[in-house]
Amino acid sequence: MLLTGCGGGGGGGLSVTGGSIPTGTITGHLALPSGQPLTSAIVTATALPSTQVSDVVSTVSPDGSFSVTNLPTGKNIDLRFAQSGVTLKVVVPGSQVHGNGAENIGQVTALTTVVAQAIEKETKNADPVSVDLIVSGQLEHLLNEVKAQGSSQSQQQFEITDSNELEKSATSAIGGTANTELVALSATPQHHIADVALDGLVGQISAIGGTDVNIPAQQRASLISAQLKPATYTPAVIASALVAAGAPSATVAGAAAADAAQRIQLPAWNSINPKITPYEAFAIAANPTGASGFALTPAQVSQFLKNLGIK
Repeated sequence: MLLTGCGGGGGGGLSVTGGSIPTGTITGHLALPSGQPLTSAIVTATALPSTQVSDVVSTVSPDGSFSVTNLPTGKNIDLRFAQSGVTLKVVVPGSQVHGNGAENIGQVTALTTVVAQAIEKETKNADPVSVDLIVSGQLEHLLNEVKAQGSSQSQQQFEITDSNELEKSATSAIGGTANTELVALSATPQHHIADVALDGLVGQISAIGGTDVNIPAQQRASLISAQLKPATYTPAVIASALVAAGAPSATVAGAAAADAAQRIQLPAWNSINPKITPYEAFAIAANPTGASGFALTPAQVSQFLKNLGIK
């Protein structure tokens, strides 16, 4: 069956008609967990985090091959293919959406669907800079984590037909990826690894709390440098910095409890340092209450880091 769809339209959408925005084309193949193709689908495209792309034109052929055209170049695109209760998704980095001919991204599967759901959660409230960092830094690592989890064919079928199951799998992938990246940082404390690990931590906090935790560029660089030293803090120092940043109820016991909870949530902290390091301090400040954190606003998190000498 040949089916043509569009990305929708209306207010708030991103239109590429009129020649003002260069466009790109993405091609690939839709594969169900059974190995059979998804033979038709309604296709929607979203420029992450949440801008629906209007005027896209898509075709899905009986063999599962697809083409989506009229995509804005340079944008991180979330493609969704839906048919009769089945949904396959994939996130395409902006670097692959270009005007130099069609870009073939290979198979879109249950695995790419879990990864796309994870990226959606991590970028839901992120600013454009954070979106670019999360997509470029986390996409491959999330896919590796999903593959390593080795879900069965039946589990994958659940993930593409049950939104709750997909949400659980995406949340698991986010936590697993963040922990794996911190383990890598513990083994090899180098700048580029610390950079990626911070992206994973930001993504995880955003996914858990549903808020943007973007760090200003200069302060981000200082945070990475402090982590690599590594600087360490006692719960008393963390509590004092939290109070000064706008969390008057923070106590030494509360900071110690948050540290303990963090080490259960992300066991890699134990391999990095027995004391609280800058990245863990950041997570304690930014994570929501009930998830080993104090739910500071982005401005308060920035002040908290300044209180620790990270400016």
